[in-house]
Amino acid sequence: MAAGSSGAQVRRFNAPRHPGELPDWAQEPVRRPLAMLALWFMLSSIGIVRPGWMAIVGAILTAIAGTVGRAQDARRWNRLQRGGTAPSDNSRMWAMSPWYLLRSLISVGFAFLLALGTATVLLTFFYSAGAVNDDAPILGSFPPTSRYYILYFTEIASYLLILWLAPWGAATRRGGAHMLNSFTPSDSGRRNLVMGMLGVGAVFFILAFAGALPIPNLTPFGS
Repeated sequence: MAAGSSGAQVRRFNAPRHPGELPDWAQEPVRRPLAMLALWFMLSSIGIVRPGWMAIVGAILTAIAGTVGRAQDARRWNRLQRGGTAPSDNSRMWAMSPWYLLRSLISVGFAFLLALGTATVLLTFFYSAGAVNDDAPILGSFPPTSRYYILYFTEIASYLLILWLAPWGAATRRGGAHMLNSFTPSDSGRRNLVMGMLGVGAVFFILAFAGALPIPNLTPFGS
């Protein structure tokens, strides 16, 4: 009786519609690279004037995505081992969320150090090469203010790219895909989201190079 009632709580997946097809709960989330590129451009453009704060915001968003990805991975793996879903899957996943958060923080912490170190080296190189001087050999055809914007846009864009694409961050990227698919489940919704993010990024980018935004500084990491 006990074995029978326990087995009844496990919902075996239905026969696939096509040979070799897995049920939805057994599949990894579909990646949306265009949407992620639009988000990257938007955050990079917004972060031109305050790259330090954007670095912190990016790390927090990446840690959230990492937590979601690890939680979804664990639930999917448990279901695959069992061969079906169970009512307790979600409650077990939420109960283990502090452990997934800790693992995500460790992963993002190392990615943060790598990304921040790379951005610092890049910034040091630009300054040592005299990119902001009047007789700058690099970007010398641009006005000094525009050179600042180009420099800090390149810095924060490189930081965010490395933070997201760290080799050990596959679970984080799966979490980002899951969050995006949950937020915009339809193709039309994703298209609107991509256009909106590109529009916001373009507005900040144009305002920066039009001189309508403050001069960039590295608050809270420096000035």
